[in-house]
Amino acid sequence: MRVREGLFWCICADRAVFLDIEQDQYFTLPHALQGAFQSWAAGGDPGEAALQRLLRCNILASGPGECDPHPLSLVPIRRDYGARTGSSSAPTARGNLLEVARAALAQHRAETALRRFPLAQVLADLPKAPSRLASLSRDVVDGQRIGAAFATTAQMMRSADKCLPRALAAWRLCVRRGLRPVLAFGVRMDPFAAHCWIQLGDAVVVGDLEQVRLFTPIMSVACDHVTS
Repeated sequence: MRVREGLFWCICADRAVFLDIEQDQYFTLPHALQGAFQSWAAGGDPGEAALQRLLRCNILASGPGECDPHPLSLVPIRRDYGARTGSSSAPTARGNLLEVARAALAQHRAETALRRFPLAQVLADLPKAPSRLASLSRDVVDGQRIGAAFATTAQMMRSADKCLPRALAAWRLCVRRGLRPVLAFGVRMDPFAAHCWIQLGDAVVVGDLEQVRLFTPIMSVACDHVTS
């Protein structure tokens, strides 16, 4: 018995929350099934009747497989590359302008893709392997350049409710520079909200550090695979 393919989940505010990537929707279970699912996820035996209900609800699927550990393990965030600083190592004005233009164009393309295609396809089409790998020192410099560019586009373009296209756009810019970004999705409850962000190691590139800290990760996309 296993969680069916395409379904990702986490425990948030003592409730199991699910992301159905194929249907592009989040949901929770009714109270009667919450306990059963969480018992199964913890390695317990909720009983045959409860398992059959979870199967009929398309939460579980028959076949071999183990329940992945939760919550999703991501590197703890400590820095925000999108935060403006007075660093003397900041890119030149021309470099800033070029990066901002690239960020704005990438966001526009991401918004277009999300209107035309389902989320699962958009994620599948993301470039997963940089053609070259940047050095660790370049990770910081390039990450800051990209974060600063999207901080600027947020003042030029609508950024409210645009975390997904901004994150998808930042992913492409990171991969183009030889970086290995992680695209993370998170949720919170009461009231329900979802968020996504890009991180490089312990730094947020796009998504806002203070916002990210409010959300429980439910799914992530790395350069070579998707995890939950």
